[in-house]
Amino acid sequence: MNIAKQPKSIELYVKKIKSMNAETVQKYQKRWVWLIKHHGIENMPLSQSFKKVVDKTIASAKKNEIKPSSFRTYKAAICFGLAKCYLQLDDIDPASNLVDEELTKFFISDLYKQIIDVHIQVDKHINFDKKTSSYKKKMFPQQYYQYLMTLYKEGENELNSRFNLLCAFIDANLIVGLRPIEWLGVSFACNINTRTFTAFVKNGKNSQGRANGDIRELLLHEITVNEINKLLIYQLVLEDQISNATLLDRIKADNKEIGHKALNETSTYDETIDFLSSNLPDDFNINEISARRLAGENFYRSLQNEMFRVYQLFLDETNYSDDEYKVSLYSTRHQCIANAKKSDASSYQIAAFFGHSSIHTSRRHYGKPWFGWSKFNFRPSLESVAKVNGGLEYLNSMKAVTDSMPEIKNEIQKVKKEFNLNYHPRN
Repeated sequence: MNIAKQPKSIELYVKKIKSMNAETVQKYQKRWVWLIKHHGIENMPLSQSFKKVVDKTIASAKKNEIKPSSFRTYKAAICFGLAKCYLQLDDIDPASNLVDEELTKFFISDLYKQIIDVHIQVDKHINFDKKTSSYKKKMFPQQYYQYLMTLYKEGENELNSRFNLLCAFIDANLIVGLRPIEWLGVSFACNINTRTFTAFVKNGKNSQGRANGDIRELLLHEITVNEINKLLIYQLVLEDQISNATLLDRIKADNKEIGHKALNETSTYDETIDFLSSNLPDDFNINEISARRLAGENFYRSLQNEMFRVYQLFLDETNYSDDEYKVSLYSTRHQCIANAKKSDASSYQIAAFFGHSSIHTSRRHYGKPWFGWSKFNFRPSLESVAKVNGGLEYLNSMKAVTDSMPEIKNEIQKVKKEFNLNYHPRN
């Protein structure tokens, strides 16, 4: 989520909304609605719901109950939500149940000023339970993987149960380490001449400036037929799940609309949530997030719940020493990066392969090399490396390699020319 510094006034933030991309808007809006549901009470006036969210968030920050990064995320979503409601206030019917006497532009602007002036210092001690993503296991235990695969093979092995779908994901993602949602935008191809199996991945964090471009290319050298099957099988079953889910969602939406028309009434609470979840005016050019992505998020949420369920069974049935850090879907990505670190891959290759704009991201926040337990022979394309901060300089520093391998040297020249990087070919 893009959590850049927020404008000092709500009027300036309203203008800022125009430059936001659709994905950022939807993430802010989703978090804003979640905060209202989390802190509000059903049928509470909208003005009081807003105030309670702001007061609770500020209080948690001052009591050091949330991490600075979490507070910045909440703060960004609250600023967005207040600015959006400020913008839409003129369009609300005065007779609507949404409007109460305190819900005015001045009231919303005052709440905005309260939240915008609150900051948390990074070095403060945080007093809270282990619930955030930083307390998820940054590796995937090999013993747990073997436990899962034993159960997976002992069953019918048909991909029609949540457990089998989970195992299919784990088996595939330990090979390439994608962000789970990136599986919705991955495609595979094979170069017949070089026999190189390649994955083209739409970077999941590019809209937030945290990725190496829109697309990264993964050159899966020495991949086995069995590994290719795992990747393609999971891609197929995911597409099947997403297609069925989006169809079901459309049916539910149609039935809900018909039901509302028949009853000709909705609760105040439902009306409030619908209002908060509504899109911005058309002149802001913000498109609704695709049903495909929503279906993907719901699917992965169900897989995560299955992961927690089976992990608890694993702890109950084995002598594995649990450190209270829970295995998550993202742990497979951490494990794949740990495997890459244990291999001879450079920091720039790792950043490019896993879609980071900086080598420091994987160094600081992802699995450590001593957690590696599986081979990793893959590498990113040179174009993907060049898009990492400092990646082009890294490629240029490989003079001995580029001089002895003309095809790599030509590839570097191609990248320079493509990105207009002051390329001056030698005679």
